[in-house]
Parts: sequence; C-alpha cells; structure tokens
Amino acid sequence: TSGKGNHKSPYPDDPVFQEKYAKFIKALAEDFNDYDKVDFIDAFGLGKWGESHAMLYKDPSNKRKVFEWITDLYTQTFTKVPLVIHYHRVIAADNQDSWGPVAPDTDELLHLAIEKGYSLRHDAFGMNGYYQEWEKELD
Repeated sequence: TSGKGNHKSPYPDDPVFQEKYAKFIKALAEDFNDYDKVDFIDAFGLGKWGESHAMLYKDPSNKRKVFEWITDLYTQTFTKVPLVIHYHRVIAADNQDSWGPVAPDTDELLHLAIEKGYSLRHDAFGMNGYYQEWEKELD
C-alpha cells in the first residue's frame, strides 16, 4: 500500500492484489450474479471511495492495463446482472484532485467500458458546481 496523507490504498497494478481481488469478486459473484437479488453491480470499485479516481499505482503507465483488467474481471464474472461504472472526469487517474480538469483518456476509457456492456452511474447528479461541459456533452 501507499498513502498520500491519510489515504491508503493497495496498488491496483500489483499482481498479488489482482490475484486476491479477482478471487474476492468471483466469490461475490457466486451469491450476487442474480438479478433477483441485485439490480446492478458497481463494477469497478477501485480508487477513492470506490469511485474510480485518486488511484495509486506502482507504475502510472499501467493505468489502461488496470482499467482493462478490472472491467474484464467484472464482465466475465457478473454475466446476469447489469454492470455500471462511476461517471468521473478523472477515471482511474493517479490524481488526488477529483475536481480537476478532465484526464486526456477519460472519454476513451469510459467508452471501453460501455463497449463491454457497462452503463454509467454517478451519485452526484445534483451537484451543480461539479458538472462542467465535459460531463454534459459526453455521448
């Protein structure tokens, strides 16, 4: 783990973490890959508050590989429940400023998830000051 201030997080590009996290997600799917039990799965879960931002990597160049790994893990594991991903301007970014500018690859990464069957979700639709033009114009 690493911490910036009080924020501690496992490195999502650590092979040991990935092995253990995949085992955990597969165990959850045994009970919750069932639309009669759950309406959807928030299928990312990494980063600050599990909202896919403020990620801490061993090597930030692994961002896309981690994104593909985690979205593949969920799409292969949860096959009977809709998958959603947090709609965020700095998705999977090694960046502590969630109010900062849009990360250059955010649009591309979100569309990768959408192509895998993900829908978008966000808990802050009522936060008028947070949403800027990018959020309003994402198609």
